[in-house]
Amino acid sequence: MPTTTVGYERALSWWAGYVEKGEEQGFMDELLDGQPDAPLYYGRMKTQNRDGAEVLGDVAPSLS
Repeated sequence: MPTTTVGYERALSWWAGYVEKGEEQGFMDELLDGQPDAPLYYGRMKTQNRDGAEVLGDVAPSLS
C-alpha cells in the first residue's frame, strides 16, 4: 500500500493491540522475536564513534 493513515494503522497493524492495551513489554518482545543479538564489537564501535579512535602511532614523513 503506497499510503496509509494513523487510523488504518491503529486498526490493522500487528502492533495495534499492544498500543491499545499499553503493553510496552509485549510490543518489544514481539518486535525483537527472532532478531539476532548485536555483534560484540558494536559496543566498542559505539565508544569509538563517540570518543574517536585511539591514535596508534606517529605518521611517517612523506618521501616527496
